[in-house]
Amino acid sequence: MMACTKQLFPALFIGHGGGPLPLLDDKDVFAVELKQLGKSLPKKPTAIVIVTAHWQSSHGFEVSSVSSPSLLYDYSGFPPSTYNLKYPAQGAPILADKIYNLFKDSGIPTKKDDKRGWDHGVFIPLMLMFPNADIPIVSISTCSNFANALAQLRESDILIIGSGMSFHNFGYFFANDKKKQDEGIAASKAFDGFLTETLTSTTISPEQRVQKMVQWSSAPSALQAHPLGQEEHLIPLHVVMGSGLGEAGKHLGTVQFKGYHSSFYQF
Repeated sequence: MMACTKQLFPALFIGHGGGPLPLLDDKDVFAVELKQLGKSLPKKPTAIVIVTAHWQSSHGFEVSSVSSPSLLYDYSGFPPSTYNLKYPAQGAPILADKIYNLFKDSGIPTKKDDKRGWDHGVFIPLMLMFPNADIPIVSISTCSNFANALAQLRESDILIIGSGMSFHNFGYFFANDKKKQDEGIAASKAFDGFLTETLTSTTISPEQRVQKMVQWSSAPSALQAHPLGQEEHLIPLHVVMGSGLGEAGKHLGTVQFKGYHSSFYQF
């Protein structure tokens, strides 16, 4: 792990909720948590780098370099108003170039994308955390890589966010059978316990922490929390943890979505 001597700006793993639902109800558990989280930071970030579960690349990272991105309404079955949402924050092409070079210098396959807009894993949580839309943003695709190269961005008060969910299984979310629902809720608690212990324990080394997360699929109820091949909502956590250099993080809280546990973390 690289050494870092300056105080780092917080890096966050957040749950972004179900599609645009957090914007439709002020009492939505994700909406409440995200609004509070935006207010809890030590200062306004100079920029935001957000790793989104809804942008998946097959090999390495992709980095958005668009100056004025459009919004991707990548959900269906919601009220018409949710397809007219606006979030006019600007992109940050110069920062995107820097991130591209940081990854390349670390030997991580990377490419820039100068066309892709922001999916709901980007604009939904940011509308709640930073409603003024006055902070430049770079979005990054998911990649199962503990990218500690991003740590140095935090020295410039850049906020790193991993946008996903610590429990994400549609088979349970849409289950009508109470037995299956109860099974899923128990699984979410078990996997949440593994994550919180692994990410916050001060009795293991950064290398041990990374190894535990590399082997996440062998954890209690892991494949019920994230079926194999469908772990895209967990992977942003790997990147954010890497930006924390593998050091112990902080458990910010757990929300219950339909009873299923989903936790937020800070590094």
